[in-house]
Amino acid sequence: MFHCTKCSDIFSSKLSLKAHVATMHGGTDLQCPLCSKLSISKDALLRHLLECTVSVQTGDADIVCVFCGDTFVDTEDFRIHIKVRFCSKGISAFFGL
Repeated sequence: MFHCTKCSDIFSSKLSLKAHVATMHGGTDLQCPLCSKLSISKDALLRHLLECTVSVQTGDADIVCVFCGDTFVDTEDFRIHIKVRFCSKGISAFFGL
């Protein structure tokens, strides 16, 4: 069983929980800016961002970091930002887990 951390709803699958969070609790702010995958927590999104293989080269600053709002034109610059800003401090330390 999968429990929503924002309300008391319970779901039989992780996919159902993700859909619930996205639609009922504004989960779109926990969306990968590269592939649009939704995550149920900041920790899960950060882990996903480190493994996401989608490449985006927009020519404009269209890649927005969902954690700090910084913008990027190139996928690799965004990945470096994620690794330096968040991984060097540790996921747990940054998010206060």
